[in-house]
Amino acid sequence: MTWVKLSDTFHDDPDVDALSMHAVATFAFVLSYCGRHLTDGHITRARVNRLARGKTSATRELLDAGLLVTNGTDQSLLVRNWAKYQPTRASVEKRREAWLHRQHKARGVTP
Repeated sequence: MTWVKLSDTFHDDPDVDALSMHAVATFAFVLSYCGRHLTDGHITRARVNRLARGKTSATRELLDAGLLVTNGTDQSLLVRNWAKYQPTRASVEKRREAWLHRQHKARGVTP
C-alpha cells in the first residue's frame, strides 16, 4: 500500500479555493488512484471522468485550475508537480525492495 500526501494548507490554496466540492473530491480520488497504481501522476481523461462519477465539469475545473495538465495528447493528463509532492514509482519500489530485504534477513531466508 502506498500513501499520497495532501498538505494541511490544501484548503487555502488559491487554485483549490475556486473549485467546486465535486472537483476537490475528484482531485483527491485522482491522487489516490495515481498513488495506488504508481503512475507518477499520469492518468487518462477517461479515468478522471470515471473518478468524477461522470461529471466532466469536475475534470474541466481541474484543468482550468492547472491541477491537472495535458500530457502530450488531450486524453493523457498529468497531476501538476507530482514528483515534487508525492512519492515516485522508483522511490516506492526501492522502499518496498529494502523492506523485503530486511524481512528476509530477519527471518534468515535467502531470497
